[in-house]
Amino acid sequence: MRIFVYAPQPGSRLQYLLEFLNRCFEETEFVLCSDEAAYKRWEGPSIQRGSLVLKERELRIPQSPEFALPLDRLLADLTLEKVDRLMGLAGGEDAGFDPMAAAFWHLSRLEEYLPGQRDRHGRFAAASSALGRHHLLRSPVVDQWMESLSQEIRVRFGAELKRTIHEPAWSIGVDVDQFFKYRHKSPLRTLGGLLRDVWHQNGGAIRQRMATLSGSSPDPFDRFDAFRSADIPPGQCKFFILCGGDSPFDKNHGLEHPAVAHILKTLQGWAEVGLHPSYSSSGAPPQLFREKLRLDRHLGQPSTISRQHFIRLTFPESYRRLLEAGIENDYSMGYPEAPGFRAGTCKPFPWYDLGRDRATSLLVHPFACMDRSYLDYLKWDPGRSVADILSLWECCRIHGGHFHLVWHNSSMDFEAEWRGWRGVFEEVVSALKSS
Repeated sequence: MRIFVYAPQPGSRLQYLLEFLNRCFEETEFVLCSDEAAYKRWEGPSIQRGSLVLKERELRIPQSPEFALPLDRLLADLTLEKVDRLMGLAGGEDAGFDPMAAAFWHLSRLEEYLPGQRDRHGRFAAASSALGRHHLLRSPVVDQWMESLSQEIRVRFGAELKRTIHEPAWSIGVDVDQFFKYRHKSPLRTLGGLLRDVWHQNGGAIRQRMATLSGSSPDPFDRFDAFRSADIPPGQCKFFILCGGDSPFDKNHGLEHPAVAHILKTLQGWAEVGLHPSYSSSGAPPQLFREKLRLDRHLGQPSTISRQHFIRLTFPESYRRLLEAGIENDYSMGYPEAPGFRAGTCKPFPWYDLGRDRATSLLVHPFACMDRSYLDYLKWDPGRSVADILSLWECCRIHGGHFHLVWHNSSMDFEAEWRGWRGVFEEVVSALKSS
């Protein structure tokens, strides 16, 4: 089924949004038309981006005047109140709500181009976002608006749009910040860690360290067998490897270590392996390229997926650099401190570079929640955390999207900060597989 969308001055932004719509619905093509005569001749479902009456049966959606403005003019007087209005979270339909434009601003992350407060890691905070301020972060508003549009088309034209169901429906990404907690580290680092534990009188850590180094217990972070034992379907488990950086937050093992090389080879046999750009690479493009080349060399093939370490995602720099480095799919679209939908959708979408005003080939995969959000920020117990994870999974299912969960191999250390979480990962995976 074809649906004509008429706009006298179409532009790349509207074309991008229509292509997003085409991905949302099967066997449906939203066709951009700037020829008024051709639009009038079309007898099928019709949408006009305007308020003129061009034909008897058409759906008119007046276009907001800011939709065509270049980024610099938008940012010149963009207040929080105006952001809320543009993103469809203030004023409502009575104020000339434009769902197409609002969806575009969410997907393109307009609000993150604004200068303003960032956290100590330079990250845009969930509480600063329009969805966060309106307590709608857990609602995929873009998907809801597109579904409302399909319902309006059904009512007006009797045309039933069949929603695309994303397959596979879920995936899990494991961030590997450290392959090992104690093993295969230099004598100096080992001694320093032991002295730190002694200084803080951390008897549990001392016993765990000594048991691991003596060989009587496995390394707490070397739990890759547990991920494999979860029997996650092929292609739905992805490992993001930190392999560089010189900040205090970048301290993984070298990929050339035989034990690490063995793990990488094993992972490649049953999962997808990608890049976890280091903390320090966020402000140093050459560092990102070095890390990508290093990982590719040890994998024996190009890595095409990534997730930013610490979710240090800045616009437009982060995504431009990933594209230049050869990354095709990124899984950083989410907040470390709050579960929900950062871009207002639970569906993968191409990144639109607002600064250059064009769509790109980088496919953005939103993540809905992260293990550390529940432990470090929300401080929820395992039971409440599992219930929340599964509620977000159900939300993604309802909207035909893709549920991506972020985990860490270090989260399998049940004798330290993750005490009481044993079996949680397996419980979640079991629920996902049985749904």
